[in-house]
Amino acid sequence: MIKKLSSFVSRAFSWVQESIRALVAALRRWFENTPTRKRLSVLGAAVAVAAVVGFLVAETAVGAILQTRSQTMLANEFAGTLSKAAGASGSSDLSPLPVDPPKTGEAVAIIKIPSIGLEQVVVEGQDTESLQHGPGHVPGTSLPGQPGNAAVVGRRTTFGAPFRNLSALTAGEEINVTTVEGSATYKVTDVSWRSKGMFEPAKESTLTLVTSGPRLLATQDLVARAQLVGLPLPPTPQNPRTYESPRSGDTGMWAQVLVWFVVIALVSAAAFYTLRRRWVPPTVVWLLSAPVVLASLLLAVRAIDTFLPATL
Repeated sequence: MIKKLSSFVSRAFSWVQESIRALVAALRRWFENTPTRKRLSVLGAAVAVAAVVGFLVAETAVGAILQTRSQTMLANEFAGTLSKAAGASGSSDLSPLPVDPPKTGEAVAIIKIPSIGLEQVVVEGQDTESLQHGPGHVPGTSLPGQPGNAAVVGRRTTFGAPFRNLSALTAGEEINVTTVEGSATYKVTDVSWRSKGMFEPAKESTLTLVTSGPRLLATQDLVARAQLVGLPLPPTPQNPRTYESPRSGDTGMWAQVLVWFVVIALVSAAAFYTLRRRWVPPTVVWLLSAPVVLASLLLAVRAIDTFLPATL
């Protein structure tokens, strides 16, 4: 068995080596026989395609992995917080401990919606970075379970897409939340497209879940409203009101995006020029340039994400 596995690995490695050599040889022939203007056009198109593919992979596949990892860490952190709250109260029931307003990115609740298979740790904050880790509580609104309007926003397509099935909710379905104050149950009242009044205070104890749509476009706000069943939990201090559109992003990251794409263009041009001059073996060129291009592309994609709609 071991000999067969070793033989398979050896053949696979040899095939990869031969494939790389063939690819390098083909690129060299193309480079030598193609006019400069056409080479630059193809290089630009290749960088653009790589950027699009890298963005889609980073936002969906890689984003989902990172979000799952963050959720695991947040769940462990919040479990410890709940244990401390129960211990301080001297019983298994959670207690309204005196607390400071939650910090941005801190776990504040667990939300469960059985009908759409959702169970997520909710973090404090509605900014792009916070929503990469999970649904975010909108600062200035009530915490889930407490009096007033508790607002939570989440992504619908990228970074695990926790709110991807929000549109499937129907009136009467249950939403369960747990905070350090205790547990509460809401019942969905309506799901609709709206853009006003989502985060405004309310006399009733309500839960407002917000995401965007259509998928990949994020031009509208999808809002699910729910009414608290029973009495509300005691209120706790909250952060100042910072209501923003859940689809807003940080437009100040354009300069960083530009820098990373300039790095990609320069490294790619240097690699092709070195291949043409044959100063070093092609394998060395690819081993030195490829990691830099890929790392720069990933950083550019992460920067792009910050000024895209936060609930995308």
